[in-house]
Amino acid sequence: MAEAEEIIEKILAKRGDLEREDIRILLDKKKKDSGGLLSDEGAARLLAQELLIDVKSQEAVEVRIKDLIAGLGDVTVSGRVLAEWPIQEFRRADGSSGRMLRLLLADGGGEVRCVVWGMKAQELSSLGLESKIIRVRHGYTREGLADAVELHVGDRGEVDVSPPGVRDDEYPKLEELLTDVCEVNAEQREVNLVGVVSTPPRIISFRKPDREGLVLRTSIGDETGSIGVVAWNERAEELKGLNKGNVIQIVCGKVKRNAAGFLEVHLGKRSKI
Repeated sequence: MAEAEEIIEKILAKRGDLEREDIRILLDKKKKDSGGLLSDEGAARLLAQELLIDVKSQEAVEVRIKDLIAGLGDVTVSGRVLAEWPIQEFRRADGSSGRMLRLLLADGGGEVRCVVWGMKAQELSSLGLESKIIRVRHGYTREGLADAVELHVGDRGEVDVSPPGVRDDEYPKLEELLTDVCEVNAEQREVNLVGVVSTPPRIISFRKPDREGLVLRTSIGDETGSIGVVAWNERAEELKGLNKGNVIQIVCGKVKRNAAGFLEVHLGKRSKI
């Protein structure tokens, strides 16, 4: 909050026609329009930018993925894109539309989900980023699902694709980050696996008071063991043609225990096959 107050003071000094309360109202509107994604500092910087007021920020800090924590306002992170999801369009509370692009990045020390917003999402979605190295500049972090840290790229952020001076061999490829089936454990939020479908898939439709859906159940195995796989709705639809003996690669499968206490890998919206 201290940095936001410092920016507000600079705006007040440059714009004698604005009162502190006027600025507060403008900042609240910016935060609301962002769907709650902007911090006080981020909203203040955007407002200053629109008012053509220079608020020099501290030099962005290069951070390793394993050292990321929620609440950072200006970070630089480099990583290989392990997975890229299709661009999503959404509608805000005020009726306006927006776009977002989800990526999974890794730098050898860890993995992080990256969310790119607005026109930058549109621009990047046409580049085919999977397996490429990117550098996010002026990103910010927030807490995502299951307390996991997410990296976000908003209006101030920049994304450099295949940045100069970065060696490809310094960043792991997806095949280097796959988990053997025998190593899957309940402490893991998500896993990346590859395996052979070992049981014929069964797909079932279900109906609940508020929705209908599909669930597909099968199991996959590698040389270390086998594990159940449960795919929901869109992912179940995607795997309708799956057969015993097929090889599948799972990115961001969620580890859960079933009613009998056995571990399973669940595939939902945030998974990729």
